[in-house]
Amino acid sequence: MAAHIRRKLPDLIEDVIANAPHYEFFQAVRLLELLWEDHGQIDAGLDSWLRLRPASEISFPAADIRRCQFDDYGRLDMQLNFMGLYGVDAPVPNYFIEYIARDDEHSQVMRDFLDVFTHRMYAQFYLAWKKYRPVMDLESPDCRYVGYLSALSGNALYEDEATELGFSGLMGTRVRGATGLASMLSEYLDGRPVSVTQYVPRWIKLEQDAALGLEGEAALNLGDNTILGDEVLDVSGKVDIVVGPVNTDESRALLPGGARARDLAKLMERYLDPTVTFDLVVKVRPETIMAQCLGEEDIILGWSSWLGSKLNDGYELRIPGESLMYESGNTHSREKEPDPEVQLVA
Repeated sequence: MAAHIRRKLPDLIEDVIANAPHYEFFQAVRLLELLWEDHGQIDAGLDSWLRLRPASEISFPAADIRRCQFDDYGRLDMQLNFMGLYGVDAPVPNYFIEYIARDDEHSQVMRDFLDVFTHRMYAQFYLAWKKYRPVMDLESPDCRYVGYLSALSGNALYEDEATELGFSGLMGTRVRGATGLASMLSEYLDGRPVSVTQYVPRWIKLEQDAALGLEGEAALNLGDNTILGDEVLDVSGKVDIVVGPVNTDESRALLPGGARARDLAKLMERYLDPTVTFDLVVKVRPETIMAQCLGEEDIILGWSSWLGSKLNDGYELRIPGESLMYESGNTHSREKEPDPEVQLVA
């Protein structure tokens, strides 16, 4: 039966079995778990597919693992050189160590009895090691670590929102400043320079219900709480996210429908107060801008191409934050949203 099983093993498992002393205990068990997913994860039960027990030899232990082989029941039998209730590292009198080391019927009975406890001990030792290293358990369907990080950030995480897991600490803070935002976005953009400009002026359209002369409790008084016009200047509700300088390929990834546009917009939406809007300002290196001809792909005037010769100081693309949520191919939706502005830096 053991020979039948071994014909189906991946090469790495074969190497763990053939060269077990070259592997560290935790490394070997972890590899076996990952490569043998259909067997399930190791547990402390005696019916586990992996049997952990001490090696009975009392010679000097040169490695964590003495040997690894299949037993008569098709289970993988890993014999270890540390801990245990018998063997070279056992905390028992030498008489018992030497007695169990004999290769006879009586010593075998004693080993089998003690193995009931040693397997549980080794299994719990490994599970405790893995418990306090949550990254080791991310592949498991029972992993709670992702949920913990999601709760820390104050968000019910969905499968398509895994980008923000690495920023749970920043997301979970009560005070969210420009420094933390710039650091988070720079990390997300693989170390590209990012800065945040605060107190950017914007004009806010006043609602018709707030017009002077309406009757009711909300009526307004000229000279008290009213202004002339239908817009008001606000300097506390908008920021500019300045990225760059970057090359043209990196700038395209940040355009609406680009590879990173939606994830960046989601990070901003989660980090900023709902009353705060933003513009994404992308600085493009002039030396990376190449001449293009009509008919080529990815030619979007003002975003990925410009009329005239390139400027020495580069270009700035100013994209309203809400535009970043557009899917590729849905740019017709811009009729309902402000058109992205393009500012050329002389």
